Amino acid sequence: MKPYTEELIFIDAEDGVGLDGALIRPTTGTPTTAIVWIHGNTGQFHSMSYILIGRVLAERGYLFVTGDTRGHDVVAQNFNVKTFEMVAGGSAWERFEEAPLDVNAWIEAAVKEGVERIILVGHSQGAGKITYTQAQRPDGRVKGMVLASPDLHGQNKHWKPELVEAARKLVTDGHPNDLMPPLFNAAWYRLTAANVVSRAEVLSHIYTSDRGAPSIAAITCPILALFGADGDIGGEAELATLRQQAVKAPRFEGCMVGGDHMYTDHEAEAGTVIGEWIAGLGV
Repeated sequence: MKPYTEELIFIDAEDGVGLDGALIRPTTGTPTTAIVWIHGNTGQFHSMSYILIGRVLAERGYLFVTGDTRGHDVVAQNFNVKTFEMVAGGSAWERFEEAPLDVNAWIEAAVKEGVERIILVGHSQGAGKITYTQAQRPDGRVKGMVLASPDLHGQNKHWKPELVEAARKLVTDGHPNDLMPPLFNAAWYRLTAANVVSRAEVLSHIYTSDRGAPSIAAITCPILALFGADGDIGGEAELATLRQQAVKAPRFEGCMVGGDHMYTDHEAEAGTVIGEWIAGLGV
């Protein structure tokens, strides 16, 4: 018998947007701690690296919950069960300030499975989402956060000032859902004006900020940050920045693991690092 079972689950965000996800559950014992995993920009709950890491953590006795946000994929169609309307989703249409609606819904889904404690994990842009969520609406059930390959430079590197200003004008003129020109020479990757403004106003102030304390400065639970050593979006310098900015976290640990941004072929290592860190918290 496998040491875990896997099942699909379907939940509603706090505002009624339907979200898909999966549970990986240990087949022995009764888990009291759940790991809630939030995907990155344009990602999906079922990315293979997430599932492989989840299996490692389930074998260690943790309930693993991986869930979509409304920003899954580039463009998606979501159904709102409260308004009975189809709503535009995907990275192109999401608003970063709505992230708590999704993240908190996945926390509640995990709690309904009978666990007492939550470890929040965000991969890439998902790390920004869990940090923003905990900064805006701290949840005492969250006993630790894992920032897996957080992007500290994407906003300044990719979203040029002229793009942001053009997006602001469209929003001001009443056209928030107009699509901006393709990014990165990829015809399929286009964001709405409101999404670009949201990234500039919220996402760019998660880890560092030129207008006061960043979101990470409000986090009061232990933090683990990690990057892949082979071509990831950060390294020792970024770990040092996170450590410096996490001024209220009672414990901060940073490390490098093998693999790329998705920890390809090193998922077991990443899962083991996360699992051992959680065990060290005593949860």
